[in-house]
Amino acid sequence: MLDNHDSYNSLLNISHKERLSLFILPVMIIITIVLMCFIQSYDVSSFLYVYEKRFIVTVPVEDSDYVINGDFVTVENHKYEYEISNISSVMNDGMTNYQNITININGIKEPINNQVGTISFYYNKEPIIKKILKVFFWKG
Repeated sequence: MLDNHDSYNSLLNISHKERLSLFILPVMIIITIVLMCFIQSYDVSSFLYVYEKRFIVTVPVEDSDYVINGDFVTVENHKYEYEISNISSVMNDGMTNYQNITININGIKEPINNQVGTISFYYNKEPIIKKILKVFFWKG
């Protein structure tokens, strides 16, 4: 069993390589935390759309705020700004309440009528560290 004197001597005799790794680890952790404070990310929700002269997106009522308050959309991996032109009344398919939201996307090449695809709405831009803290400390 080591006594305090042996522990002290073993700390004094740490090799140069081990001292360097003891220095690098805290520096890397600090750099990672600082970067997470400055790098921001979006929350993303994806829905199916049908193109009938405009994009018609069927959205569950609880997710309609993501579409209404979104910052931009991606269609086929391209980023576009959009405007909402119409929001239908609430409909029910027996299990889910949903709405059809019609949007105009500026600058997109018009798809073929009745084309179905996936559209992703980006919203709620926040620093990554804030999102991580929400995961650990959110009380819901």
